[in-house]
Amino acid sequence: MPKLESIEIMIDLETLGTSNKAPVVSIGCVAFDGKVVYDQLYLTLNLKEQIDTQKRLVDADTLQWWFSQSNDARAVFKENKRGVVESLTELTQFITKLEAKEVYVWGNGSNFDITILESLYKDFEIKVPWKYGKIMDLRTIRRFLGGNEKIKVEGVKHNALADALAQAKYLQKWISDFRELKKKA
Repeated sequence: MPKLESIEIMIDLETLGTSNKAPVVSIGCVAFDGKVVYDQLYLTLNLKEQIDTQKRLVDADTLQWWFSQSNDARAVFKENKRGVVESLTELTQFITKLEAKEVYVWGNGSNFDITILESLYKDFEIKVPWKYGKIMDLRTIRRFLGGNEKIKVEGVKHNALADALAQAKYLQKWISDFRELKKKA
């Protein structure tokens, strides 16, 4: 991958709750810029480890929501789980190997994906691999630029990687459109 001025990292989580202490089922991560998707990472995490050692909180409403999802989406619970420290270390390596001057991390909401992930890093005493001032929120972009336009997921809806990739492509479209408008201005 070429050395870049900046790179965007879209992160999507699937969880067993909505609080910042929710157990993380899976992490999808996509590295991209305005035109190119450079790399992807998908991790499924050990839930028992999060609940037993860190008392992360399962939410009954979220469990019920999972029961209403497709078999393909629920298949995440049958995937091989990795240790949390191993997974967070791999995510950190994924982000730090990108060698961009500026790394921006994105979540779809100002207080969900990134907040929960930072809480997980803290619980397992691992340094968060991004600067607090580099956290971005796709939901705000959608409100101002996309209105009610749906993000189209190719593949399994509520699979962390499929969702992260769809969100990254959605943002790429808006970055591209914005740059074209800027050229014309």
